[in-house]
This record gives sequence, C-alpha cells and structure tokens, in this order.
Amino acid sequence: MFKRVPNQLARHELDFVAPRFFEQLDHNNQHRMFKLFRWEILKSDGSYAGYVDYPKLASAKLEAMTTGALELLLVSAPASDLYCPTYTGGATLAKESHLAKELATRSMVSEFCVS
Repeated sequence: MFKRVPNQLARHELDFVAPRFFEQLDHNNQHRMFKLFRWEILKSDGSYAGYVDYPKLASAKLEAMTTGALELLLVSAPASDLYCPTYTGGATLAKESHLAKELATRSMVSEFCVS
C-alpha cells in the first residue's frame, strides 16, 4: 500500500489535506496557528458574538498559501507545543516540548511561544 504514496504531495493533494488537518485541531490550537501565521482574526457578530470560526476563516488563507507554506503548515502539527502559559512569567517554550527539541537540533531560536 505504501508504494502508492508519493514521496511528495502535489498541490491538489495539499489543498485537500491542509483544511482537513486544520479542522482536526482543537479550537485553542487553531487560535495558535492563526497567531503563528499572523492571520487576522475576525470575530463573528450575532448570538455567538466573540466566537471565531477558525476553520471557515482558514479556508481562504489556505487557498492563498504557496505550496511551501502549506507544507510548513502541515509540519506545524505540534501546535500544542506552541502554548506557553504567560501566568508563569517565563513565556517561552517548555524545554521538554517536542517543538523546542526540534528547534534546538536545527539551531533555531527556541525562545518562541504563542499563547
């Protein structure tokens, strides 16, 4: 079965997978992804004022992304690792988080978080 899986996803496959991936994230992680990509967050009016329908807002953003950016989105799967509780005062990634470990192996800045 895995012989049929391509080494790299084509654009039409990324366009199918990315929204499904985003929808699978919980509301808090969807919020973190919006902050990570610096996407504008528009709150709805009406009976659910203040509620943000992240999957609906993300659909247009995902369509506009380049193939490389969509790939980056999909490797951002550990979005929960982006959470840093600001009430602790540190507001940096936990050193034991998977994302912090990966950033350290790539000599990237690990002092990053989205709350």
